[in-house]
Amino acid sequence: MNTITHLTALLEKRFPFLCLIFFLLVISFRVESEEACNPLITPESSDTTLQSTLSRLANQYDFKLSLPLSLDRPVKLRKSMNLDQLVKYLTRDMNTVLKHKKVKNCAKPVLTHLIVLPVGKEAEYVSVAQSASADPEDFIYIDDMELYVGNVLSGSQKADVRRMTPEQREDFERVHTRMRQQLAEEIDQEKQLTETNPDSLEGNNNAGNEAVNN
Repeated sequence: MNTITHLTALLEKRFPFLCLIFFLLVISFRVESEEACNPLITPESSDTTLQSTLSRLANQYDFKLSLPLSLDRPVKLRKSMNLDQLVKYLTRDMNTVLKHKKVKNCAKPVLTHLIVLPVGKEAEYVSVAQSASADPEDFIYIDDMELYVGNVLSGSQKADVRRMTPEQREDFERVHTRMRQQLAEEIDQEKQLTETNPDSLEGNNNAGNEAVNN
Protein backbone atom coordinates (compact mmCIF):
# COMPACT_ATOMS: atom_id res chain seq x y z
CA MET A 1 0.00 0.00 0.00
CA ASN A 2 1.52 3.37 -1.03
CA THR A 3 1.69 6.42 1.23
CA ILE A 4 -1.30 8.28 -0.27
CA THR A 5 -3.59 5.26 -0.03
CA HIS A 6 -2.47 4.64 3.53
CA LEU A 7 -3.18 8.24 4.57
CA THR A 8 -6.58 8.19 2.87
CA ALA A 9 -7.55 4.99 4.69
CA LEU A 10 -6.34 6.46 7.97
CA LEU A 11 -8.38 9.63 7.51
CA GLU A 12 -11.50 7.67 6.58
CA LYS A 13 -11.11 5.58 9.73
CA ARG A 14 -10.31 8.31 12.26
CA PHE A 15 -11.96 11.40 10.73
CA PRO A 16 -14.89 10.26 8.59
CA PHE A 17 -16.61 13.64 8.88
CA LEU A 18 -13.59 15.37 7.26
CA CYS A 19 -13.83 13.07 4.25
CA LEU A 20 -17.53 13.83 3.98
CA ILE A 21 -16.89 17.59 4.08
CA PHE A 22 -14.17 17.27 1.44
CA PHE A 23 -16.49 15.25 -0.80
CA LEU A 24 -19.27 17.82 -0.44
CA LEU A 25 -16.88 20.66 -1.26
CA VAL A 26 -15.78 18.92 -4.47
CA ILE A 27 -19.40 18.33 -5.52
CA SER A 28 -20.32 21.92 -4.68
CA PHE A 29 -17.42 23.28 -6.77
CA ARG A 30 -18.48 21.22 -9.77
CA VAL A 31 -22.10 22.39 -9.46
CA GLU A 32 -21.06 26.03 -9.13
CA SER A 33 -18.79 25.74 -12.18
CA GLU A 34 -21.55 24.20 -14.28
CA GLU A 35 -24.00 26.87 -13.10
CA ALA A 36 -21.60 29.63 -14.14
CA CYS A 37 -20.81 28.04 -17.51
CA ASN A 38 -24.34 27.08 -18.56
CA PRO A 39 -26.77 28.48 -15.98
CA LEU A 40 -30.25 27.14 -15.37
CA ILE A 41 -32.72 29.85 -16.40
CA THR A 42 -35.95 30.22 -14.45
CA PRO A 43 -38.77 32.02 -16.33
CA GLU A 44 -39.65 35.49 -15.05
CA SER A 45 -42.87 37.49 -15.35
CA SER A 46 -41.17 39.92 -17.76
CA ASP A 47 -40.38 37.14 -20.25
CA THR A 48 -43.42 37.84 -22.43
CA THR A 49 -41.73 38.62 -25.77
CA LEU A 50 -38.65 37.41 -27.60
CA GLN A 51 -37.08 40.86 -27.30
CA SER A 52 -37.59 41.19 -23.55
CA THR A 53 -36.44 37.62 -22.85
CA LEU A 54 -33.27 37.70 -24.96
CA SER A 55 -32.40 41.21 -23.72
CA ARG A 56 -32.71 40.06 -20.10
CA LEU A 57 -30.52 37.03 -20.76
CA ALA A 58 -27.90 39.08 -22.61
CA ASN A 59 -27.68 41.62 -19.79
CA GLN A 60 -27.71 39.03 -17.03
CA TYR A 61 -25.20 36.61 -18.57
CA ASP A 62 -23.10 39.14 -20.47
CA PHE A 63 -23.32 38.09 -24.12
CA LYS A 64 -23.72 40.37 -27.12
CA LEU A 65 -27.18 40.42 -28.75
CA SER A 66 -28.42 41.70 -32.11
CA LEU A 67 -32.12 41.09 -32.81
CA PRO A 68 -34.23 42.59 -35.64
CA LEU A 69 -37.36 44.24 -34.20
CA SER A 70 -39.38 42.78 -37.06
CA LEU A 71 -38.80 39.29 -35.62
CA ASP A 72 -40.07 40.10 -32.14
CA ARG A 73 -42.99 37.90 -31.06
CA PRO A 74 -44.80 36.72 -27.92
CA VAL A 75 -43.18 33.89 -25.97
CA LYS A 76 -44.40 31.75 -23.11
CA LEU A 77 -41.89 29.84 -21.02
CA ARG A 78 -43.32 27.07 -18.87
CA LYS A 79 -40.20 25.44 -17.45
CA SER A 80 -36.60 26.13 -16.52
CA MET A 81 -33.88 25.36 -19.07
CA ASN A 82 -30.15 25.75 -19.30
CA LEU A 83 -29.00 28.85 -21.18
CA ASP A 84 -27.84 27.04 -24.33
CA GLN A 85 -31.08 25.05 -24.54
CA LEU A 86 -33.21 28.14 -23.98
CA VAL A 87 -31.44 30.14 -26.69
CA LYS A 88 -31.94 27.30 -29.18
CA TYR A 89 -35.60 27.01 -28.18
CA LEU A 90 -36.31 30.73 -28.55
CA THR A 91 -34.58 30.98 -31.96
CA ARG A 92 -35.49 27.52 -33.24
CA ASP A 93 -36.96 28.74 -36.56
CA MET A 94 -34.57 31.64 -37.18
CA ASN A 95 -31.20 32.06 -38.85
CA THR A 96 -28.62 32.87 -36.20
CA VAL A 97 -24.88 33.38 -35.77
CA LEU A 98 -23.57 32.12 -32.43
CA LYS A 99 -20.09 32.77 -31.08
CA HIS A 100 -18.50 31.09 -28.06
CA LYS A 101 -15.23 31.25 -26.15
CA LYS A 102 -13.36 28.75 -24.02
CA VAL A 103 -13.47 29.48 -20.29
CA LYS A 104 -11.36 27.84 -17.61
CA ASN A 105 -13.19 25.12 -15.64
CA CYS A 106 -16.03 25.00 -18.20
CA ALA A 107 -16.55 21.74 -20.04
CA LYS A 108 -18.08 23.54 -23.04
CA PRO A 109 -17.40 26.97 -24.60
CA VAL A 110 -19.48 29.84 -23.20
CA LEU A 111 -21.84 31.96 -25.32
CA THR A 112 -20.49 35.44 -26.19
CA HIS A 113 -22.53 36.54 -29.24
CA LEU A 114 -26.09 35.88 -30.44
CA ILE A 115 -26.88 37.49 -33.80
CA VAL A 116 -30.34 36.86 -35.25
CA LEU A 117 -30.36 37.41 -39.01
CA PRO A 118 -33.29 39.40 -40.42
CA VAL A 119 -35.77 38.46 -43.13
CA GLY A 120 -35.49 41.30 -45.64
CA LYS A 121 -32.91 43.85 -46.69
CA GLU A 122 -33.24 46.37 -43.86
CA ALA A 123 -34.40 46.21 -40.27
CA GLU A 124 -34.26 48.00 -36.93
CA TYR A 125 -32.37 46.16 -34.23
CA VAL A 126 -32.36 45.58 -30.51
CA SER A 127 -28.72 45.50 -29.46
CA VAL A 128 -27.09 44.55 -26.18
CA ALA A 129 -23.31 44.87 -25.92
CA GLN A 130 -21.08 42.94 -23.56
CA SER A 131 -20.01 44.91 -20.50
CA ALA A 132 -16.32 44.48 -21.34
CA SER A 133 -16.70 45.51 -24.99
CA ALA A 134 -16.41 49.18 -25.90
CA ASP A 135 -16.85 48.68 -29.63
CA PRO A 136 -19.79 46.37 -30.52
CA GLU A 137 -19.39 44.49 -33.80
CA ASP A 138 -21.49 45.86 -36.64
CA PHE A 139 -22.60 43.28 -39.19
CA ILE A 140 -24.38 43.91 -42.47
CA TYR A 141 -27.15 41.58 -43.61
CA ILE A 142 -27.77 40.70 -47.27
CA ASP A 143 -31.10 39.17 -48.22
CA ASP A 144 -30.55 38.92 -52.01
CA MET A 145 -26.90 38.03 -52.62
CA GLU A 146 -27.17 37.97 -56.42
CA LEU A 147 -28.63 41.49 -56.45
CA TYR A 148 -25.90 42.66 -54.08
CA VAL A 149 -23.13 41.11 -56.23
CA GLY A 150 -24.74 42.55 -59.36
CA ASN A 151 -24.57 46.04 -57.85
CA VAL A 152 -20.91 45.45 -56.94
CA LEU A 153 -20.02 44.29 -60.45
CA SER A 154 -21.85 47.23 -62.03
CA GLY A 155 -19.97 49.66 -59.78
CA SER A 156 -23.09 51.07 -58.10
CA GLN A 157 -21.85 50.00 -54.66
CA LYS A 158 -18.71 48.65 -53.02
CA ALA A 159 -18.47 45.23 -51.38
CA ASP A 160 -18.23 45.56 -47.60
CA VAL A 161 -16.71 42.12 -47.02
CA ARG A 162 -15.23 43.02 -43.63
CA ARG A 163 -18.66 43.53 -42.06
CA MET A 164 -20.24 40.38 -43.50
CA THR A 165 -20.91 37.36 -41.32
CA PRO A 166 -18.65 34.37 -42.13
CA GLU A 167 -21.53 32.60 -43.87
CA GLN A 168 -22.36 35.64 -46.00
CA ARG A 169 -18.70 36.21 -46.87
CA GLU A 170 -18.46 32.65 -48.22
CA ASP A 171 -21.71 33.08 -50.16
CA PHE A 172 -20.52 36.43 -51.58
CA GLU A 173 -17.23 34.98 -52.85
CA ARG A 174 -19.03 32.05 -54.49
CA VAL A 175 -21.69 34.19 -56.21
CA HIS A 176 -19.17 36.88 -57.16
CA THR A 177 -16.89 34.36 -58.88
CA ARG A 178 -19.79 32.77 -60.78
CA MET A 179 -21.36 36.03 -61.94
CA ARG A 180 -18.02 37.52 -62.94
CA GLN A 181 -17.25 34.46 -65.08
CA GLN A 182 -20.68 34.68 -66.71
CA LEU A 183 -20.16 38.36 -67.44
CA ALA A 184 -16.74 37.71 -68.97
CA GLU A 185 -18.23 35.02 -71.23
CA GLU A 186 -20.96 37.41 -72.39
CA ILE A 187 -18.35 40.07 -73.20
CA ASP A 188 -16.32 37.55 -75.22
CA GLN A 189 -19.42 36.62 -77.21
CA GLU A 190 -20.17 40.28 -77.92
CA LYS A 191 -16.61 40.87 -79.07
CA GLN A 192 -16.98 38.08 -81.62
CA LEU A 193 -20.02 39.85 -83.06
CA THR A 194 -18.27 43.21 -83.47
CA GLU A 195 -16.88 42.11 -86.85
CA THR A 196 -20.37 42.08 -88.32
CA ASN A 197 -21.88 45.08 -86.46
CA PRO A 198 -19.25 46.93 -84.40
CA ASP A 199 -21.11 50.26 -84.00
CA SER A 200 -24.13 48.81 -82.18
CA LEU A 201 -22.02 46.89 -79.65
CA GLU A 202 -19.42 49.49 -78.78
CA GLY A 203 -21.38 50.97 -75.90
CA ASN A 204 -22.22 47.57 -74.41
CA ASN A 205 -18.59 46.44 -74.48
CA ASN A 206 -17.40 49.56 -72.62
CA ALA A 207 -19.99 49.05 -69.88
CA GLY A 208 -19.19 45.34 -69.61
CA ASN A 209 -15.43 45.92 -69.32
CA GLU A 210 -16.03 48.35 -66.46
CA ALA A 211 -18.14 45.77 -64.60
CA VAL A 212 -15.53 43.01 -64.94
CA ASN A 213 -12.92 45.27 -63.37
CA ASN A 214 -14.96 45.50 -60.12
